Order: sequence, then C-alpha cells, then structure tokens
Amino acid sequence: SLDESIGSRLTKLCDAELHRDAKDLKKSLKDEKVGAMGSMIFARCQGHWMYMLPFSVGGRNASFTQISSFLVSVQSKIFFPHKFEALLKELAMVYASDGTPLRVLEGYLSAITIGRFQNYNESAFSDQDMQTSNLKVSIRWMIEMFEVEAVLIWSCMMLKKRMVVYSSKILELQRFLRIIPALVPHRDSWSSLRPYCVGDEEDEEELRSSSFFVAGVVEPMESNKELWDIYVDISSQSITVADHAKKEFAATSVHKDVANF
Repeated sequence: SLDESIGSRLTKLCDAELHRDAKDLKKSLKDEKVGAMGSMIFARCQGHWMYMLPFSVGGRNASFTQISSFLVSVQSKIFFPHKFEALLKELAMVYASDGTPLRVLEGYLSAITIGRFQNYNESAFSDQDMQTSNLKVSIRWMIEMFEVEAVLIWSCMMLKKRMVVYSSKILELQRFLRIIPALVPHRDSWSSLRPYCVGDEEDEEELRSSSFFVAGVVEPMESNKELWDIYVDISSQSITVADHAKKEFAATSVHKDVANF
C-alpha cells in the first residue's frame, strides 16, 4: 500500500541519516545536558515530501539512558523546507527535553489544528513566502562551480530530461538540488526532485518509470547510464552527458548565449 511504501522508505532514510557522523557527534556531546540538532534533510516518495531532522542526545541528558540519537520526521504534499524545519526544531527540542513522544504528538496536533506550538507559528509561512523561500537560492554558487557547463543543467530542465546529481556530502547535495528548479522559475519543477536516493531497487524502479527527474545520490551512479541523461558530479565538478542523449544536448546559439550571459 501507499502508506507501507512511504513507511518503508522513511525507515531506510532515517537509518542512513542517524548513522551519518554518529560517532563524532556522540564524542563531542559527552558533557551536554540536552544535545544538539543536526541539519534537516528532505526526500520524496510517491508524491509525498518527507522532512527529517536528526538530534544527537547529550551525554548528560537524564531523559535518555540508552538512546544516543533520534530523528523527528513529518510528511507533507507541499515543498516548503523552511516551514517544516521550523516545526521540526520545536518537536525535536521538546522530545529531547521531556523524553516522551506524547509531547511530540501534542505539539504536532497543535501545529496542524491551531497553527502554533512553542515558537512555531504557521501564520509566519504564507503561500507567497513558500514561493519566495523556494526561489531564494544561490544560483551563482552553482555557476561558479561548473562555469559554462552549467548551461547543461539548464538545458536538462528545459528539455525535461533525467538528471542524477552525486555528492558524498548530503548537505552539499541538497543545497545544490534546491537550486536546480529555480533555473526554470516559470515552471513548477519542485515535483521533479528526488532529493535523497539510497540506490536500492525501489529507487531504481521509480527512476526507470520516470522520463523527467532530478535525483540526488550519495553513492556514485555514473556507471548506470541507462538511468540518466546527464550526470552531475559535485565532488569532481564535472558533468557527463550520456551517449544516447548527446544529440539532444548539442550546443546551439541559444545555449552559447545563455552560457555567456
């Protein structure tokens, strides 16, 4: 079922995220009474956005004796990272302080019914703010990284082709992915994002069934050329066009003008 599929995907993503840098965080927080928040990540499964915020428990936190870290997640059909990050921070902090999931449930129900919980206030996040927030990204950072080759990313979005973006650093990857739909602001391209793929059979099946996507991966997928039309490697700052797509990505005077602009 849909719920089972999303639940399975969420479990895999949470497990991967909680193990990332866990040892270093645990060591650095040995004298902390509460703990420290990580950075929010987001993923997408069957039309649902999943927002996840990890929290590393402090070594002196009396609410947890056998738990070193946890992750709070919410699901939504809208792409609004700024809004859900604000909510997740409140939910994570109340759980870290009280140690009971009932307070998390109370906070979530309060947020969705009356629009407020702790420092979270839904009225601060309007639909207009959503559009502004989603487009408020540093396109210059991407262009400085790839220079004239950045036009290939723009072309991929204009042609609605398949793009895989790789970085071994999840936060760098997700920052980059948020820029790409902003290259075509006249379109609602956020639904094309698959911002956190773990590379299992479920991911590959979803990618194979789609003719237009921007998928983020933390494990190299350059050899799986049948899955992508262009492959963006942030780590090596390189862009590869698959042989079967080179004709469609051939440079024209329009591409040259965009690149020079």
